[in-house]
Amino acid sequence: IGYAFLERYFVSDQSTQLRESDTYLYGGHFLESTAWVVLGLVLMVLRRRAQSTSWKLIQADAKNYRDAWERLARVQENKDAMQRLQEFCKRCPPPAKLLQFRLDQDASADEGLPMLASFINRRRIKRDISQFLPSESHNRTRLDTVSSRGSMTPVSAPNEAMNASVNGETASMSARGSTASEVRGATQMNYRTVTSLDQLYVQAAGVHALLVQKVRAWGIDAGGRCRVEGCSDFVKWEEVQGKRLMENRVKYAALKRHERAIEKIIRAYNGKVARLCDVCRESLYFDDLSQILNCLHAIRADTDVKLLSVKNRYAPDYEDAKTAGYRDLNVNLQIVTDESKAMGVHLHICEIQLILTQFAYLKTDSGHKR
Repeated sequence: IGYAFLERYFVSDQSTQLRESDTYLYGGHFLESTAWVVLGLVLMVLRRRAQSTSWKLIQADAKNYRDAWERLARVQENKDAMQRLQEFCKRCPPPAKLLQFRLDQDASADEGLPMLASFINRRRIKRDISQFLPSESHNRTRLDTVSSRGSMTPVSAPNEAMNASVNGETASMSARGSTASEVRGATQMNYRTVTSLDQLYVQAAGVHALLVQKVRAWGIDAGGRCRVEGCSDFVKWEEVQGKRLMENRVKYAALKRHERAIEKIIRAYNGKVARLCDVCRESLYFDDLSQILNCLHAIRADTDVKLLSVKNRYAPDYEDAKTAGYRDLNVNLQIVTDESKAMGVHLHICEIQLILTQFAYLKTDSGHKR
C-alpha cells in the first residue's frame, strides 16, 4: 500500500503534487495503511505466542524421544548399524518433492483400460465406488468386478521425469533409464497430476489392500512386528502368520483423516493436492536398526515395487528439532503389479514408516496430535 501511494502521488508523471481533491483520499490511505501495519504486528505477536505455547506442550515428548535416542546411540552395535543404514540410504533415491499422478482418461479412452481403471482416473469422482472395491481388503485383493477390455500398455513412472508439471498439465515422459519402447508406450497414454482430493482418496483406497499384502511379506522377512488388537505389546509377524484369528485382529493404518489431509495441503503444500503422498500409509516396527536395514533390502529387492525416495531420520546428523526428537525412516514407493494396473492405481505413491519399538512405545495419539 505504501509503495502504491508513493507511485500514485509522488512518482507518477501525471501528478507532481497532491491535488486538493486527493487530500481526503490520502488521509484514507494513511489510516488504512496504519491499520494494516498494526494488524500485522498483532498477528506476528500472537503467532510467536502460539509457537511458544506449542513448544511447551511437546517439551515432555521431545525429552522422552531424545533420551531414548541417546540410550540407543551409546551402544556400539547400534552405531555400526547406523553407519550401514546411512550408507544404504545414500544409494537410494533421496527425499524429493514427489507428485501424485493419474492416467489421462481422455487420452487413454481407446487404450483398452479396464472399467475400474477408467473410473478411478476420471477428472472428478462423483459417485459411489463401493461396487468396485474389494470387500475383504485386508485379506486379499479381489478383482471379480473388473471387466477387463484389454491389457495395459507398460509405462515407466512419471515421477522419474524431473520436469513434471504441478499444475495438472501432461507430464513429460523423458524418464531416466527408460528404454525407447517404454517411452513410446508412455506417450500413448499420458499422465496428469491429481488435482482432486476425492480422486486421491479413491486411488489410496484401491491400492491399500495391495500395500497391506506387501507389509506382511516384508515384516516376516525382516523380523518385524505389528500391532494386534487386544495385545499391549507389539507382536512379531511370524507369530501372526497362519493364525487366522490373530491376522483378523492386526491393526493396520487407516487412510489419512480428511481434516488432516486438507490442513497439510493448505499449510505445507500451498493448495497442491498432488504433493500429498501419505494418504495410503502403513507402519512396520522393529527391535533394532539392523532389522530396519534388512527390511529396506527386502523392499528394494521386491520387483513389484518402484522405490521413489527414502528419508532417514536415524542418521546421526539428523536435526531432530524438526520432529521434536521423534525419529523414524520413511519410504515412498509405488506398487506396480497386474492388479494395480488393472485398477489404474499403479501411479499412486504410498508411504511406509519403519519405526523402532523404543520410539513406538512413546508415540501416542495425543502426543502425535500435539
